[in-house]
Formats: sequence, structure tokens, C-alpha cells
Amino acid sequence: MISVIIPAYNRENSIKAAVESVLNQTYSDLELIVVDDCSTDSTREAVEQIKDKRLRYICLEKNSGACAARNRGVSAARGEYIAFQDSDDIWMDNKLEKQMKVFEETDCDIVSCAMLAYSGDTSWVVPEESRRTQGYKSLDDILKKSFISTQTIIAKRKCFDDTLFDVLMPRMQDWDWVIRAVQKYSLYFIDEPLVKQYRQENSITANPHKGVVAMKRISEKYSYLLSTNKKTLGIFYDDYAYFLALDNNFSEFRKAAGKSLKASFGLKKLVKYILVNFRLYKQPQ
Repeated sequence: MISVIIPAYNRENSIKAAVESVLNQTYSDLELIVVDDCSTDSTREAVEQIKDKRLRYICLEKNSGACAARNRGVSAARGEYIAFQDSDDIWMDNKLEKQMKVFEETDCDIVSCAMLAYSGDTSWVVPEESRRTQGYKSLDDILKKSFISTQTIIAKRKCFDDTLFDVLMPRMQDWDWVIRAVQKYSLYFIDEPLVKQYRQENSITANPHKGVVAMKRISEKYSYLLSTNKKTLGIFYDDYAYFLALDNNFSEFRKAAGKSLKASFGLKKLVKYILVNFRLYKQPQ
């Protein structure tokens, strides 16, 4: 059985579709646990209107964040495999079936996949093409870029015995979890979008300051890993500089840009940093 966990906070308008996309999977041996992070709207009523014996509802005693909600779901899970869905996204009907087939055909411990991201009338595939190579992913692959999203992850239960989500991560909790998990367990990536991700204005990904805080915590936790590869370190600090520019923190932006250039110098990168520093080039959202 697969235990699917959905953390939810004030998602009365989207939770029903997210839940039904799980319950309508072609792989039906599952339980679905919605962990409500003390919503103040009608999220609970929206969930309780769905009549399915596989659906369980848990409400936290106080608002604690998505990581704490996921960890609570893991502790309540009864399945041999654990997967995650977000309260405002949709799974393709055959997502779990395709991922379980990978478990049957390989000896991997974790399976992830690509997504179709939507923002208004625009859509694109995540991650970018250069990172969508199907197959096993190494720790170095993971360190270079955050491209494994929580709602794409399904893993054997043992992967969570000693690796839960960091409740101090305001964003990129999926990247943080995967960095730790792939040091012990194998991860296989499916180059096919099996999730539809809808980017909301009030989502975590819309807040660049949370990105800054998350990148700082990643750098503190994994400096010993990042520093072993100059190219990886250069990519990391380039991304860190990106969030700092979006957050208008240009004093720290210059420091991160300098570290990126020191690790892996590039003329185009230098020109971009100069333009960003003088507000002549705006980082895309």
C-alpha cells in the first residue's frame, strides 16, 4: 500500500481537486492522509465532503508549517511506500502506476518525475531539459540544483525512518530532504510530467525572501558537500545571488556573486552580475 500525504493550509478552493486526483489514480491500493495545518477557512469541510474510505483527515493543534504537517503524516502512515501531493496541484491519473513500475523493474528506493508548471496562461516543463535525463541521480546531480519537487516524490518507507523534513526550512524543503536521502538511498528520475503544478500568488515559491533564508540554511548545512566541487559551488552561489537580487538585498548579492565567480568564472556571468548590481538587468521571477 502507498500512503499519500497532503499538507493543507487555507486551501478550500483547491483541496478537492488535489484529493480527487489521488483517489482517482489507476493504482488504487493507497490511503490518503490530509494534514490540515490549522486552516482558518473551510478546508476541513471541503475534505469531509469527499466520501472515500481511503481518505483520512488530521488537524494539527497549532499552525506549524508544511514540513511539520508532512512529518505528522509520515508518523500516521501505514503504507510500505510514502508519497506526497500538494493541496493546490493535480496528479496525472497514472502517476503512481508508472512510479511503482520503476520500483518493480529497478532496485531504487525513491522515484521522482517531471512536472507541468502553470502560471496563468503559461505552462512549461519542470525541471529544465538539461536536468530531465531519465535514470538514477547522484548526490552531485542533486547538489547542483533543486529540481526534485515534493509532490513528485514516492519512496520506500525506510527512507523516512531517519530522514524527515526540516521544519526550519521555509522553502526548498524537498531539496533539503533529497540531499540527505540520496546519501543513503538511490533515486530514479522519470522524464515524463506526471504532475500539474499550479503556481499561486500566495504560494511559498512566490516569496523570494523565503528563498534567501532557505539558500542560507542549505549553505550552512551542506558547505562540506558543496565545497568538494567548484562547478557545483559556482552554480549554488549563482542561484543564491538570484534570490538575493529578487529580494533586493544587494549587499549580500555582491558577496554571493563574488563567491560564484571565484568558484567558476564566466564572462557572461560577470556582465550579468554587473548589470543586476546597477539595476540595469532585472532577474526574472
